[in-house]
Amino acid sequence: MPPLHGCGDSEHGRHSTRFECFAEEGDSVPSHYAGREGNKYYNGTENVCKEARKVAAGGTTAAGDTIFGTMATMMVMGKSMDEAVDIEQRASAIGVTRFGEQEAIPGVGEI
Repeated sequence: MPPLHGCGDSEHGRHSTRFECFAEEGDSVPSHYAGREGNKYYNGTENVCKEARKVAAGGTTAAGDTIFGTMATMMVMGKSMDEAVDIEQRASAIGVTRFGEQEAIPGVGEI
């Protein structure tokens, strides 16, 4: 998979991970990976791997929308990367237990 945030040298051995590239460049809001294993991201100070919340997933149709919509909203609201990931994980854990699209995405009061 190609880098998402201008980190092309990681494929050629200069960086062992994309996160080292983010840290080297001082990027405080990099693209991050989110999936069933959890989140991997650079928070502006250190590389972080945060284990996923364990839930009985049912529908995953809106999973990506929930993840990135929540992250974008939290960043616009001025949350730190760590806070944004925590809230995104809570929203995602709720969303994947539901079926559907918009109706699967939890509201702010549910998170």
